[in-house]
Amino acid sequence: MKPDNPADMVRELAGMLRLAPRVFEMQRSISLGTGREAIGMVSRPAAAARGDWTPEEIERMVNRLVRLGAAAGLLNTCLTRSAIRCAIMRENGIDARLVFGLRRPGETLSGHCWVTWPGGPDTSPSAASFAVIESYPS
Repeated sequence: MKPDNPADMVRELAGMLRLAPRVFEMQRSISLGTGREAIGMVSRPAAAARGDWTPEEIERMVNRLVRLGAAAGLLNTCLTRSAIRCAIMRENGIDARLVFGLRRPGETLSGHCWVTWPGGPDTSPSAASFAVIESYPS
């Protein structure tokens, strides 16, 4: 649910300001490295529940921040967004998983990744046509 009143908007903006340094550093690390950096970010156990934000709020804030980072030349791919969202969720006590999927439309093979969490949707809308091949951490 998007914030629709001034108090919720201020709360989300404050959250984005808190998250921005961490998100931009993670995005920079993924942009300069390989996929190993992304996997390393989500390999830590989920922290004790802090309740700062809901998974949906984290998704929305991270997506906005990653778009800002992309304007500065950093990667904005499904792997970048999903690894950062998953890591931030796990840091906030949400047992999130980074999911990888493949599909073969015709002669090409394409991949996608997204984040799932207990009580959340099983897939992102764009992931519905992908066969799950891995979920991390397993």
